[in-house]
Amino acid sequence: MKQLIFIFGLTIYISASGQQLTYKGDLVDTIKITSNLSYYHFDEKGTTTGSYYEYIIVFNNTKEKYILDLYQKTKYKITYKSHTFKKKERILKQEIEVDKIHISNLLHQFEINYIKPTFDNIGITNDDFQKLTDKKHIIQVAKWHKTDWHFKKAYSTKEQNEIIFKGCQNIDTFNLYLSTAFDTTGYVMVTDFNDHFDVKITTKQGNYRFEGKYPNSYKQPWYNLSDKYSLSSPSILNFSINSALVAMLPENFSRLGTIKFEALTNEYIEWYLNRRGIIF
Repeated sequence: MKQLIFIFGLTIYISASGQQLTYKGDLVDTIKITSNLSYYHFDEKGTTTGSYYEYIIVFNNTKEKYILDLYQKTKYKITYKSHTFKKKERILKQEIEVDKIHISNLLHQFEINYIKPTFDNIGITNDDFQKLTDKKHIIQVAKWHKTDWHFKKAYSTKEQNEIIFKGCQNIDTFNLYLSTAFDTTGYVMVTDFNDHFDVKITTKQGNYRFEGKYPNSYKQPWYNLSDKYSLSSPSILNFSINSALVAMLPENFSRLGTIKFEALTNEYIEWYLNRRGIIF
C-alpha cells in the first residue's frame, strides 16, 4: 500500500511540477544508459570483441516531452597490435515518448546513496523470492558448477535434499547473504573482461555519471564517476536503482538480466551452496 501511495504521489508531483524533470535541483536535458560486454581473446593480434547498447533519452522542448532519441546496439572488434577497429551498428528504436514516471523514479533513486540491503528493503516479494529460490533454481545453479550430481539418489536422500531446498528459502539466511556480499569500500577492476552499465545524466549546469559493474554481485554498489567525484568517493548501495532501470529499459537490452532479481537470487544460491559444501 505504501508503494502505491508513493507512485500516486509521484504522479501528482510530476504533473504539478511541469514537464521537464530535475536532478540535484537542476533541469535534466539528457539521460544516456549504456551497457557494454566485451572480452580479450589473448591471441597474437590482441583482439577484443564486444557489444555495446545505448539508450538515449532527451527532453524535446517543442513537444515538452522526454523522447527516446536513440536505442542502438553496436557489435565491435578491436585488434590492438594491427590497430584496427571494426563495428556494426543497428538502430533498434527511436522517436518515441518515454514514460516520465520511470524517468523520475530513476533520477530519484540516484539521489539516495544508501539503503541497507535486507529482504524488507529491496523490493522483492515473498512469492517472487520463494519462486526464484526453489528446487529448480537450486539445481540449475548447481548444474552450472557441475555439482548437480549431489542431489541424485546415489548421493543423497530425498529428505536430505529437502533440508537443503527449504534452507535456501529461509529469509534469515538470505539476509545474512545480503549483509556480507556487497563491498562499498573500493573500486573493482578486471582487465580481460568487461560487463558494466553506465548511466549519464546531463543537466543545465552539470554532468553526472554512475557505473554498475562485474564482478560485483547484482552490479551493486554503483560507483559515482561524476566530475567532482573520484574512485575513492563513497559508492551508492541502493537496489532500487536496478529495479528502476529494469522498469524503463526494453526487455532485449543487453545484460538486463544481470540487474534483475533473478541474478541476485542466483548469486545468493551459489553462496548458499558453497556454505553447504556442494559447490566450491
